[in-house]
Order: sequence, then structure tokens, then C-alpha cells
Amino acid sequence: QGQLRQAERLLLETLKTTIRSDGQRLPLSAGIYSELSKVYYEWNQLEQVEYYAPQCLEVSQQWGNIGQQAIGIIMSAKSEQAIGNIEQAHALMLTADQVHRDNRLNLWNSIQIEAALDRFWLTLGSLERVAHRIEASNINTSDEITYLHEVKYITLLRWLLASEDYDSALGLAERMLQQAQNDHCMLKVVELLILEALAYL
Repeated sequence: QGQLRQAERLLLETLKTTIRSDGQRLPLSAGIYSELSKVYYEWNQLEQVEYYAPQCLEVSQQWGNIGQQAIGIIMSAKSEQAIGNIEQAHALMLTADQVHRDNRLNLWNSIQIEAALDRFWLTLGSLERVAHRIEASNINTSDEITYLHEVKYITLLRWLLASEDYDSALGLAERMLQQAQNDHCMLKVVELLILEALAYL
């Protein structure tokens, strides 16, 4: 909570510097809106997500930032899913997927977008769809995990749990948990502890 509060404060302060005196929003504001929507999603403050995600989409469309457009769409989809509008969430995720497929995005955005899409498909029980992406990524539980690709292994972990391969899931979770603790990434530690606990349900 403390880290999220600090992130919120810094993002809101930075946001002020991305809006000119005439009200024109600079390209950087799209990323700030995106990060704010993620912070409020973690707190389940969905009204705030519903405000900031469209702002991200609007500014990124204005400046032609395709990667941020996809992220804005995904955050709107996650908000819709959280309030039970599954059909709307599904439509938005398909739109984000199409944006991702139709454009060459930087590697970081591409990885993050794919992970968000895979997490959504897993909630719908589409294990085979996610399995194809995992196979194409050529990743496995014994790999050395880098920061850039870490979210792919979170996807792999979630897929293993959904597939009821609990031994493999626990082995991967333990390795990632140790790494997160060593790096003092407390939000990641909490996420991994929750996922690890799911193997015992």
C-alpha cells in the first residue's frame, strides 16, 4: 500500500508538468494516465480506472502512440471485467489484440500487452489459446528469468495453475519469489505468494 501511495503521489505530481498552460496535453501524459489507471485498479477503485484509462487512450490517439492506445484499451477492459461486463471486456480485449497484431510495437509494450491478454483468456478458461503463446515464446520453468521477460513467466505460472500442474507451478513460484525478495519487489512478492497459495486450494 505504501509503495502504491508513493507511486500515486509521484504520478499525480508529474501529470501536472505534462499539461501546458493552454490545456494541451503532452505525449508523456498518456503514460502517466496509463500508470494511474493501473494503480487505481490495484486498489479496486474502478471509477478512477474508468476515468484515467480513456484519458490514456485519447492522448495516445492524438499523438499516434499505438502502444499506449492498446494499454488504455486493456485497462478499460479490465475495469469492465471487474464490474461483470464480460462481453464488453471481451470486445475491448479483441480490439487491443488487433491493435497489437496490426502494429510493430516496442518490445516492452508488446510483452506487457500479450501478458494482459493471456491473463484475460485464462480467466475465461481458454488454456489452449494461452498454451500456443507460451509454446511460441519458447519458455519453460527452468529458464533464467530476466526483468524484461518476467511477466511471461507469471503467465506461465498462471497457466500451470489453471492446468493443475501444481508441482511445476510451485517450483516456478518459489524461484520467482526468491528473486523478488532479493530485489525487494514487495508488490511482486505479494502477487507470487497469492499465486503460490492457489496451488494448495
